[in-house]
Amino acid sequence: MAVTYGDALTQVAAVKITDAIQKLGTTSAIEYVGKAVYLDKDGAKVCGKDDSAKFIGVIKAVSGMADTALGHDAPYYSGNYDIPAGEAFSYERNCMTYVLGDANIKPGDLLTTAANGAFTTTTDATLAVGRAHAAPTSNNLVYAYIRAL
Repeated sequence: MAVTYGDALTQVAAVKITDAIQKLGTTSAIEYVGKAVYLDKDGAKVCGKDDSAKFIGVIKAVSGMADTALGHDAPYYSGNYDIPAGEAFSYERNCMTYVLGDANIKPGDLLTTAANGAFTTTTDATLAVGRAHAAPTSNNLVYAYIRAL
């Protein structure tokens, strides 16, 4: 199972979540990172720009029911799997973790949700769902504290 440090919880996807955990990089620096998700009355969906108020965490693990092109059950923590609507996945919050970001993020910046499960900077503390701990990697991954609810 994925290494977790904060609150690891399980949720059901309301709609298909494409590339729930993205595989980035092509060398020994391959990194796996989950998308930000929010909760509505139907279940969990990938965060967009204005979803910080409903944010619940970052995807950490997919179930064996995830769609994979590899011809076998998806491992808990691997990349480029789609979670079908109605299937379970695990997400994490109240932790330090890698998240999808943008090249403009600097250590100490407050983070809020952005398009397609990523994060961007904000100066509005009421929209913040985390704080950057390090500058982005070459794949625009940011090591960040993701808050609890």
